[in-house]
Amino acid sequence: MRIRLDQIVVSQFKRIESLTIELKPVTALVGGNTSGKSSALQAAQLGVSILQAAFRGIRGNGNPDFAGTVSNDAVLFRPTEQLLDLRRGDRATQNLGYSISYRGVDLDTNTDKEMTIEVRRGKNANIAITRTGDDDLAAVLANGDRPFSILTPGISGIPMREEWRTKGAMDAAVMHGDANLYLRT
Repeated sequence: MRIRLDQIVVSQFKRIESLTIELKPVTALVGGNTSGKSSALQAAQLGVSILQAAFRGIRGNGNPDFAGTVSNDAVLFRPTEQLLDLRRGDRATQNLGYSISYRGVDLDTNTDKEMTIEVRRGKNANIAITRTGDDDLAAVLANGDRPFSILTPGISGIPMREEWRTKGAMDAAVMHGDANLYLRT
């Protein structure tokens, strides 16, 4: 299935109460410092990354199989160390979380598609995931063989941690191909 995303809706994420982003072939988020541009991009990518962590594959009947919970460490893109801390106002609980919705069109059938992923606290320090909407859209977003990503060029928010390194250590790391771990644009 080929999809075109037309809209992303972010709710209760960081300082965002509710935000709808209409997508075009080129979409620019414009605003002052601390206006939420980076948070919106992080939410859009985080939803995809959580789906990727929960995706188990396609069942024999052709339906996608998703886990209902994932560990924090299984999620590859994390804008912060603990994903439950990203809920607006307070840490996510078993009853209150945050959500990211994706709306678009199946380009093969010209059918509208929509799915929402809600993130809450699970049991045993896991992240509980509730998906609603079109599972086939969720499977396309989660497919590791054809990764789907939200482009976030440049600096996107604050790093999880910063460490002081000597010039020699920096030079050695950069020469070994780890520049992206040490240098920011």
